[in-house]
Amino acid sequence: PGPEVSTPQPPFYALLVDQAGAEFEDGAGPDQFKFNKGLYHLDDGVIHLKFSNGVDTVMRAPASFAIRNDYNIRLDHGDVWAIVPTGAEGFTVSSPSIDYEDRGTEFAISVDGEKGSSTLHVIDGQVDARNPKSNELLSSVFEGQSTEFSDGELISVATPDLSKFPSPNSIRYLRWQEQHSFYT
Repeated sequence: PGPEVSTPQPPFYALLVDQAGAEFEDGAGPDQFKFNKGLYHLDDGVIHLKFSNGVDTVMRAPASFAIRNDYNIRLDHGDVWAIVPTGAEGFTVSSPSIDYEDRGTEFAISVDGEKGSSTLHVIDGQVDARNPKSNELLSSVFEGQSTEFSDGELISVATPDLSKFPSPNSIRYLRWQEQHSFYT
């Protein structure tokens, strides 16, 4: 047989493109601005990551997450806002008990690590909620809809307070506030 061919791993899965006051737990932060496969603990601040497939995610501390590859992150605790461009459909945010698979959209997810519950709000497009063990489709959630997964049940809920979710614009504003307070 011929030589074994391996698929090269990308030099990184995501880049830190912006932040405000970001501090990571020792040993659980990026390699400067590069995020590879691994576990991360954001202790303070807000970060904006751009994945190699074009997906943007913004997270506010405290957040604990693992990057599995450029199409999958596991959010153990925290809030994330994701913007998924055309061509990156299938990007998945896994919570402790349910997977949220993007179908070309913009969405926000909040995971309570202590309770094991999560809330999803679809801002634009569609997100499929799937059983992580069987990949069974539990529900398709569409623009303007919100769901909560708790105690093994997925139910429709009122739209959460979206102001708690950071966005790329909120990072710029937070950084401006930091600089403004420094000079006043």
